[in-house]
Amino acid sequence: MNIRIIDSINQFEPISLGQMEGIKLMDRIDRKYFFEEEKLHGLMEELREYYKVLQVNDNRACIYQTQYYDTNDLSFYLKHHNQHLNRYKIRKRVYADNGVSYFEIKYKNNKNRTIKERIKYKNDQGIIEGSAVAFLKEQTNLSPEDLIPTIQVLFTRCTFVNKTQAERVTMDFDLTFTKDNKEENFSGIVIVEAKQNKSVQSPFVRLLKKHHIIAGGVSKYCLGMALLNDQLKRNNFKSKILRFNKLKYDIASGY
Repeated sequence: MNIRIIDSINQFEPISLGQMEGIKLMDRIDRKYFFEEEKLHGLMEELREYYKVLQVNDNRACIYQTQYYDTNDLSFYLKHHNQHLNRYKIRKRVYADNGVSYFEIKYKNNKNRTIKERIKYKNDQGIIEGSAVAFLKEQTNLSPEDLIPTIQVLFTRCTFVNKTQAERVTMDFDLTFTKDNKEENFSGIVIVEAKQNKSVQSPFVRLLKKHHIIAGGVSKYCLGMALLNDQLKRNNFKSKILRFNKLKYDIASGY
């Protein structure tokens, strides 16, 4: 994340984890976007009127480390690729700035709502054991033996919280995907997600439209898997992969 964006984020009024307890949005509607970091410069000043920014241990740009899991036949990935709803994402996420880690299960239902359940879970080996076993069976009817670790995703996140309504906006920077000693880095690209408990008028979405930034759903898990394994079915992700790679090339070339 470049210095100008950090300086802009530091101008926002802060909010603590405790203060945003009532805005977890574990059952929500998501809208996703991705674009060049440079486009944020025109947005930040306007956003300050409507949003606070999460601050953890004096830090507003927090590092997330995520290990994803899938079935042996990668059914989670393939369901997403084939645009099927009633699908899962399963992951272990470490919030590096405060050392807290969770085992998380996300479910996209047939009403296109995302439902997330999680438990605190400390395991550095990447395996599913202990309390996560019962949690996994309760939420999905799957066992640890049904799953394999797939891809790791590292990124820096800033979280914006709407001052007047139940909405959070996450901005993810400096994405790095790692799988089987392969790695792809997308510095200079930001993935933005607006999360709401219902479809209400979002100042952030309105400002994105004003700056000619259009919605374009992207799953970090599916994107990373498709980028690092060219044997996977990925026709439905092809346009996003091409756009990501073009953005990466343009940024590296200084366009």
